[in-house]
Amino acid sequence: MIGAILQVLSSGIGCRFISSPQQGFRDIGVVRGGAIDTWSAQKANLLVGNDNFDHCLEIPYGPIKLMIKQSCLVAIVGYGFQLKVNGESQPLNHSLLLANGDKIELLNTQNSGTSYLAVCGGIKPQHNDRKAYNLEKDDHLFQNKKTIPKPFLSSKGVRLELLDSNLRVLPGPEIGNIEKDIVTAFFESSWRIDRMSNRMGIRLSSTLSATGTKPMPSLRSHAVVPGTLQMSNANSCIALMADCQTTGGYPRIASIIEADLWKLAQLAVNTEISFNACSPDDARDELLSKTYAINRLSYASSHQKSLR
Repeated sequence: MIGAILQVLSSGIGCRFISSPQQGFRDIGVVRGGAIDTWSAQKANLLVGNDNFDHCLEIPYGPIKLMIKQSCLVAIVGYGFQLKVNGESQPLNHSLLLANGDKIELLNTQNSGTSYLAVCGGIKPQHNDRKAYNLEKDDHLFQNKKTIPKPFLSSKGVRLELLDSNLRVLPGPEIGNIEKDIVTAFFESSWRIDRMSNRMGIRLSSTLSATGTKPMPSLRSHAVVPGTLQMSNANSCIALMADCQTTGGYPRIASIIEADLWKLAQLAVNTEISFNACSPDDARDELLSKTYAINRLSYASSHQKSLR
């Protein structure tokens, strides 16, 4: 076996391996998984010459410390973190060529955000049969591919989108079964991100106390997907994320569009967000725009051309 490329000195909280999402198996109960900010994860991989969804690390809280065991090209993309290499600050959202013995430290300076760390060639744990994919102290990480892709010849970076708290949504299947005053309040009020949130779902509480806690109608279980907004009562709802279940019984008042779902992975607890209705055409255009940006980065990576 080729020697380790990274050694974990401190694992932080919730740091885990991320690979490609499992698409097309929800009918048999298999969750999608993958990154909760799929766009940042892809950017990190592409900056080091990997495929879009090669194995990388998802770092939601920090702090995390790593030691480089072999010279390698790495990229860390995300929001809310400060990066230090050998004690000196370095820019996030760039590729970095690091040498044996270098130490990486990622600090969450804003109590928010999620970052992704990719290594040229991808990374994997020492034991492929390991059931738990959370990172632990003293873990050793190895390159995932024997053939290493040819990355950018010099350090490159990406410009991340402005992170705001406005999320666009499409109407859900049960929106017509929910009382009109509750639906009106859903769009007119702000919603606060609750501390009891995770990769399965982000819990949200309405800031408009006038809606009360009126329960929602009882329903049979039905299909749900990442982005579905389930309303448990008039004052609370759950935004489903990458590890969400495949079925649920709460009314689906709306669905966050794919182009905006990443924001919930980056916003801090207690942030107030708002939902804005959009059309299917707008949702499709936004998704195409973000996909175009990713494809452009992929082209630049494979052809070693500078980003404009």
